[in-house]
Amino acid sequence: MKNKVLIVALTVLLVIGIVSCSMDEYAKLGEAMGKMGNNVYGIEPNMQQVNETTKEFDNKVTKNEAGDVEVELVDPADLISSVAEIKNSTKKTEELKKQLDEPLAKDEETAKKVQESLRTKMENIISDTKVEDDVLASADDKVKSAYDSVTNALNDIKDSISENPTKADLAAVSIVNDLANTVKNIAENPDQYNKADGELDTEKIIEDANKALQALDALKVTSTAADLDILKDFNLASLFSSSGSGSKALSDDSSSPKDEDAMRKFMFSAIDSFTKMVSVDGEFDEVKYNRFIFQMRAIRTAYETTAWLVTPSLAKGEDQFAVVDAIIDGKNIIGLDSFSANDLVLYAASVVFTECNKLPVKDGSELSFKDAVKAYMEKDASVLEDEDLAKRFENFEKFFNDVDLSKKDYDVEHLEHSAVTAVNTAAVILVDSGFDLKIIEKAGFKPEDGKSYGEELEKAFENLKNELGKNN
Repeated sequence: MKNKVLIVALTVLLVIGIVSCSMDEYAKLGEAMGKMGNNVYGIEPNMQQVNETTKEFDNKVTKNEAGDVEVELVDPADLISSVAEIKNSTKKTEELKKQLDEPLAKDEETAKKVQESLRTKMENIISDTKVEDDVLASADDKVKSAYDSVTNALNDIKDSISENPTKADLAAVSIVNDLANTVKNIAENPDQYNKADGELDTEKIIEDANKALQALDALKVTSTAADLDILKDFNLASLFSSSGSGSKALSDDSSSPKDEDAMRKFMFSAIDSFTKMVSVDGEFDEVKYNRFIFQMRAIRTAYETTAWLVTPSLAKGEDQFAVVDAIIDGKNIIGLDSFSANDLVLYAASVVFTECNKLPVKDGSELSFKDAVKAYMEKDASVLEDEDLAKRFENFEKFFNDVDLSKKDYDVEHLEHSAVTAVNTAAVILVDSGFDLKIIEKAGFKPEDGKSYGEELEKAFENLKNELGKNN
């Protein structure tokens, strides 16, 4: 039961990415037009700005006579500004990613010291961005939620810094530090963000949300993890083509073979893309895995910080699941008009992979998710090439059934906050994309008569907590 609840919770986020399929052809046309526009006469673009941007990173790693290594953060405002210009050129963006993927260190010994220095830097960021409990108590609930999301992320990011950090990793730390300071400033200075009647000043909050959005754009350009291609040429609409609408589409056990085959294709589109990004020459690479999780955590943080800042403010004591209903009903202050349906897919992936990375896995003995991914790739490398989708899906299901939620020290409250934040962020992205949020009914999530989406979500996560509680 607990595994089924978890799988449903994670899958809903991915499956509601169906809205992006309606934009597939437009996206392909836009990409083609963009490439023509960047190089319409076959003239190679000037890479001076790219080179100047990445050169700044070379000056941020210093070594003293004793051999100690110090890493300084890059100026996030300058980086974000440069990326905003570079991203308008496909070739410049590709070159920027290529250069930022270079390691900060030139040798293995220095690389280890760079990792230690970056972790120390993260510890300092965590300390410097801490808001005292009595100050946080008077902050707006959504600001508290944004603060909780950022602080949780800082610890995750510190723990997932790879053994050989790249310039892109330093960019991510610098940008996330800026996000954390933005949220801290809002939490510590409520008077600057409130009107005379005590209500939050929408315009000021939107201004900071736009800063977070710019940070997100920079992370998407500088992080290789953002290149994860889940959809490829797969049309998610095929999942619903032969079954009706509403919850029956995915939850009915009598779904057709055509539906099941479409789901298998989608699942393995995601799995194949992921395994390629964490492997070298077909073999699992721990450094690339850690870097992938690290960058996905930074991307997720930027999405969630932006989303919390533009959600409705709840009355004191009101259940946080109510925020989802407020977004659905249009009682929000979004006003960004900056997200696309593709953002939903990337955000969903960032949630799935970062949350799974925290799960214990049983395989005779307790393993981390990273160890399980490695074992799966080693055991089933040939299966990934198998054209028999039924066989591949069966093997994957056997693997995923080994996920074990019975670990004694699993933080249930953190799980609930992550779940609420994920659903809230997905809702903001969908609404800001111009779609009716009730499209999630097509993904099999339809409230019972008389109940709201928030109430249904609350019930689902109460069931999950009860399952976890049985093991504690």
